[in-house]
Amino acid sequence: MSELIDNRSGTIVEIAAHGDVVLVIGPEHVKPRVYSLFLAAALKPFSTMLRPDWKEGEDMLG
Repeated sequence: MSELIDNRSGTIVEIAAHGDVVLVIGPEHVKPRVYSLFLAAALKPFSTMLRPDWKEGEDMLG
């Protein structure tokens, strides 16, 4: 697994190599790739945003 902090702006950090979501975090724009299922299970805002009836969730379904 790669280190979470990568000094190259815009670089995707592979937390979950087959993850389906890339977050953009902080002023450094760290971009970890993660699984939406884990985000939705752990955090209510992500659970809401990633539902199919929200644009964010709809885009994921293709």
